[in-house]
Amino acid sequence: MTRVTHYNTLRMALAIALAISISATGAEFEHRPLDQLEPGITLAQAEANPNQRLLLLAEPRLAGGDLDKTPPGSDTFTSMFKLILMADVANDGDALQPSYRIQRVAAGVAINQDGQTIVVSSKTKTPNAGLGLIAKTILSTNERFLDDVVAVARTKTITVFDAKAMMLRDGEHQPMQMRHVVWIAPRSGRINMALWMLKQDEGDRFQLASDEMQVFGEGLHEDRQLHVDASRFAFGIPTEEAFALMQVPRGKSVPFSDGFRKHAALRQFDDSSLNQFVGLLVENLRQAVVARRN
Repeated sequence: MTRVTHYNTLRMALAIALAISISATGAEFEHRPLDQLEPGITLAQAEANPNQRLLLLAEPRLAGGDLDKTPPGSDTFTSMFKLILMADVANDGDALQPSYRIQRVAAGVAINQDGQTIVVSSKTKTPNAGLGLIAKTILSTNERFLDDVVAVARTKTITVFDAKAMMLRDGEHQPMQMRHVVWIAPRSGRINMALWMLKQDEGDRFQLASDEMQVFGEGLHEDRQLHVDASRFAFGIPTEEAFALMQVPRGKSVPFSDGFRKHAALRQFDDSSLNQFVGLLVENLRQAVVARRN
């Protein structure tokens, strides 16, 4: 990605963030599981619907670790299942005065079938009827990760949610949290997302696990590179600790400002802390735009 493209990406993210900075009211703070996509939905159907926005399509592949020690077919089964993250939006205004909001953010597991990328579930017979035992086990493991994705704050224009993630750190597979922030500009309907890694803490905060966030617009297709630990297989079937992300999804890297750093790892939100969170995020993006421009 070029310097100009990076600058434009940040400038657009800042413009959208400015639109939501005064909208962090009437929020929901009850922690609840993130919605899951309905089985049978295809990526093509979603992309053809202007009220559904693809945020992320992650396509995993084995890229490091015990590649020569894993059971036969591990690479095939690993790359079979993709992660899809979508946002449903609505316009409460009209063509002259639009007022877009986020209806929901939802995640799902998908496979390629008959030339389509289609959402599947272990709880339904179709469209995953042809999956074997190992494939269904991996599907169930992916679904358990989805079950642990938790929305922690939500307004009409912003959704904050945390997802458990196994990350490769210092040569070890370490459990962490990946924080996602999705926001929409009410007038244009454009969406951006930022994410960063958190470590577990005992207090009301997580701990930041990096010095920067990743910022990107809609439609990110991620080449999700996985590290494999052959000792984490049981009878040829991978456990939840067998695979780890080698890096977070890459967008535009933005260093945390001193002000936002203290709020980026909050575990719980209320009206006051969410407004501070949004305001400091906006200022963080503003600083990044100015630094890039100079």
